[in-house]
Amino acid sequence: DMEKLAADLRAALLELRKRRSALLDAEEALALAEAELERARAESESAAARLAAAQERLQRETERQDRHVRWGAMLLEEPLVSVADRADDVLKSDLFAEAKSRVEEIPQGLRDVAAARLARELARQSGERGDVDATEDELADLAATEREWLRFLRAEAALGAWVQGASARLDQAAGLLEKVRSGPRLTAAEKADLAPTKARTDAAAAAKDVEEATKALEAAVRTREAKRIELRAANIEAADADIEKDAAFKPLQKAVEDADADLKKKTDLFIAPMPADLEAWEASVPDGVWDSLAAFQTAQRILQELKAGPGTLGADMLAAEDKLVIALKDETKAARTLDFLRGRAERLRVRLRLTENLQEPRIARAVRGDA
Repeated sequence: DMEKLAADLRAALLELRKRRSALLDAEEALALAEAELERARAESESAAARLAAAQERLQRETERQDRHVRWGAMLLEEPLVSVADRADDVLKSDLFAEAKSRVEEIPQGLRDVAAARLARELARQSGERGDVDATEDELADLAATEREWLRFLRAEAALGAWVQGASARLDQAAGLLEKVRSGPRLTAAEKADLAPTKARTDAAAAAKDVEEATKALEAAVRTREAKRIELRAANIEAADADIEKDAAFKPLQKAVEDADADLKKKTDLFIAPMPADLEAWEASVPDGVWDSLAAFQTAQRILQELKAGPGTLGADMLAAEDKLVIALKDETKAARTLDFLRGRAERLRVRLRLTENLQEPRIARAVRGDA
């Protein structure tokens, strides 16, 4: 009976090993399933949150698209469709001519200096806006989607400002011209006191040259500093000395030096008693008349801008939108790829942990040759 009992025992041991192996496989499968369930639950919660955010964003962008459609329709209808023509009509009107004649009571030399100062101030303001835009672009340069969003929003704001403000600006310009026409005028005595002399006109011409040279220097400095920021952003560890040796920086530095030399030359020509002569001449014009000149220049600038129409504002916004869509698609594709790789990495880490936890039983099974 020993041989039969030994055979039965061996068969029982083999069955036990099979069951132990099956149990080990079942434990491993259960652990993997539980881990996958937990991961799926977390992914489901994350997906639900992303879906809610996407639905909210879709609603917001749908409203934006509807707004763009309305703007397009408004550009083809009154009052916007005729804004450019109406602005041109105002520029040719008696109202404009009468307002112009009022401010032209101020001697030409004084008006020239005022125009040069105004041009310098407007250039400074425009330059500051350009600096902000350029810096925002540099700030977002490493994130294409953020950069394209900024550019699109700027283009959208520009078009929206024209669509929503053109009619009001036309009314504003007409109101300013009416204010000038009905505003204070120079008396006969004031006109006589303002009569140009050689000393006065020479002083005004020299001051105008200084203003224009200052404007040129400020523009050159702004361009040079923009390049400095661009080079620094490209290599944050670069020293100032290294930046100033860069081939792209040197000509801009040379332009600043040339503009500074020109300003010094123009300033040297604006010598005493010219500043005092000019100040005395300017002080002879009442403040109310100066205000009329400022109002007239503002009105003229508005009318000329409106006469040009919206230009390429619509096309610019659509072009910016196309670039934004491409960037968003690329970002979404990259995010999906990253999610896929993260999910695979997480599954592999879970399997590795289980393998390490069951290392000894699996080694023993492999050694015994259990099924």
